Amino acid sequence: MKVLRRVVPVILFCVIIPSRAASKNDTILYAGELSQLPVGARVAALGDAGAAVFLDAASTYWNPAAISFVNTFRVRTEGAILYGGLSRHAALAFQAPVQEKICVGAAYIPFFSGHIPQYDTLPGTYDERLENPALRSTGQPTQYFRNNQHIVILSVAKLFDLGVNRSSGIGRFPLPLDIGAGCNFKTFWQTISPGDKVRMGININCDAGVIVRLGLDYDLKEKAVSREVCLGASIRNALPTRIVWVHSPYSYEEPVYNTQHYGVSYTDRSGLLFGNWVVSCAMHRSLADGVGSRSSGDNDRGGYARSYHAGIEGEFWNMVALRIGISDRIPTLGAGVRYKNYALDYSFRFDRIDISPVRLALAVSF
Repeated sequence: MKVLRRVVPVILFCVIIPSRAASKNDTILYAGELSQLPVGARVAALGDAGAAVFLDAASTYWNPAAISFVNTFRVRTEGAILYGGLSRHAALAFQAPVQEKICVGAAYIPFFSGHIPQYDTLPGTYDERLENPALRSTGQPTQYFRNNQHIVILSVAKLFDLGVNRSSGIGRFPLPLDIGAGCNFKTFWQTISPGDKVRMGININCDAGVIVRLGLDYDLKEKAVSREVCLGASIRNALPTRIVWVHSPYSYEEPVYNTQHYGVSYTDRSGLLFGNWVVSCAMHRSLADGVGSRSSGDNDRGGYARSYHAGIEGEFWNMVALRIGISDRIPTLGAGVRYKNYALDYSFRFDRIDISPVRLALAVSF
């Protein structure tokens, strides 16, 4: 994932905002892209392929339509230690069915950078630094600062249930053809604190998404669909708004780029290979600066960059789950334990900056 490779230079670059004259036409990229970090231990372990799955209450982060497919109250909280302990990430998500197959949800997602060393530009010219040792770098930071971000999401989604009968030669047990549509209303704020000054960037935006679920087989014993395919699509940051920096002496604003998520998933609960299986694949298209790609993925015309994601989950004895995935060439691993209405999930990622050793989530449904 492109943002994971660039978090450190992004954060260091952000402190330039209050220290140099920047016009409104200047474009400082990446500062708001920490909001693209993965959320949800299960999806993070599946290689961020969450566009067409509805695994838990945090799935609305990947597709707002996800919460429409489950008719129970669900609460999920998680915390993550990123990049070998450099930063912290967390999430608290809630989902509740209302009526007439309408579901609402809410999520709070903070990111805490920790103490980051700041290295200022060296004074003088190259020749002056050669003549005067006092102007040379000591290798020590001039100060430390923080770059913290927060996202609050309010979600609403509706499920349109369409029953499709099987052919007469097989039987007439109805198989679902469901369409879920949803929208996220969200606010984002970011604070950077170089020295005793605090700079705050604020943005309000929304996401939109749809998931189509088609049942493929019916289990007569369990009286439930045993195999199904889902197609999903979502647009994150659908509005062409900007991050406005409060208390900036230069009235700095930063563009917000949208990300398109497309995916397909296959779920098999028939007991194949003694387990229940979920296979998910996704493609992310991120709008770059119109010049070139900021990702390691392929490029589309018009400044879009593509990345590919895939993962597989196997659950055994209806209790223990193992997960493996790849997120834009980043390997991911995970495991989970489920007992009655409780679930505990863990993921491990080989991110480009450093390994992210812990993402732990606890979920309760009722």
